[in-house]
Amino acid sequence: MTHIHWIEIIAALTMLATAIGIGINRCRKNKEGKVKGIGVRVIQFMALGALIPAILILALEHVLDGSAAAALLGTLAGYLFSHISEYDKQSDQ
Repeated sequence: MTHIHWIEIIAALTMLATAIGIGINRCRKNKEGKVKGIGVRVIQFMALGALIPAILILALEHVLDGSAAAALLGTLAGYLFSHISEYDKQSDQ
């Protein structure tokens, strides 16, 4: 196995660990005894944990060329960081 295969395996395991971790965390109850819901931060974390490894795998397998992978990563970064300050202001009120 080459180093590219190992990187792809680690990326795939990262995607799996993200999904399992979110599932376990969402099943736990909060201080009031209610099951937690899926909020904005969880969706953003899922995007980090699933989409970045997927883009990495597709780029390493030459399904995506360099410019397409860079465009997808830039779009993802813009989505993740675009409304952070607005969301934090809403949670403070």
